[in-house]
Amino acid sequence: MKSKRKIKLGDTISFRLPNDTDPQIVRWCNNQGSINNSILIAISEIIKAGGLKDLTPDLDPLPSSNEMVQDIFDCIAKGSMDSNRPFGVQLSEIYEFVSNKLGPTDEEINTIPEGKTSLFENRVRWALYKMKSPEWDLIESSKRGFYRVSEFGKFIYNSGISVEGLDKVMEANYIWQKIRNKEETEK
Repeated sequence: MKSKRKIKLGDTISFRLPNDTDPQIVRWCNNQGSINNSILIAISEIIKAGGLKDLTPDLDPLPSSNEMVQDIFDCIAKGSMDSNRPFGVQLSEIYEFVSNKLGPTDEEINTIPEGKTSLFENRVRWALYKMKSPEWDLIESSKRGFYRVSEFGKFIYNSGISVEGLDKVMEANYIWQKIRNKEETEK
């Protein structure tokens, strides 16, 4: 997972050597006259050899539930528009759609860190929970294991507003409400 922080010239970067660090790395660090300059030279050599690629292993290849929301919403909205599907989209169809769209491996889909559900299923369910919440009200559960878009969800989908865009609009509206409430209490 990439860092969201963008580093600029002049920034200070610090790092910790984990307890399981290869002892050779520790010896290398202790053998340097200036660890800062040595690391910059090492980075420069790595860039010359392989370009600007990320060297960290992707420890969590599955997208977060927030990153799945748009695909899940699109799946439910398209399925809900079909008049032959009065109950909307079945949960198993959502899993299949998201799996096909995002391409996780069977191993990633079936990883069960703790509990009874896989990490993949857990993230899909969290995305559903978020979209079903009163704050969002994009989808509703028509019956157990089935989801369809709400009236508000239909409006959002037909308007072409992305869920990410909706999140920003809702955050701005929340801030606006706070400002209005503060102004009214100050009167």
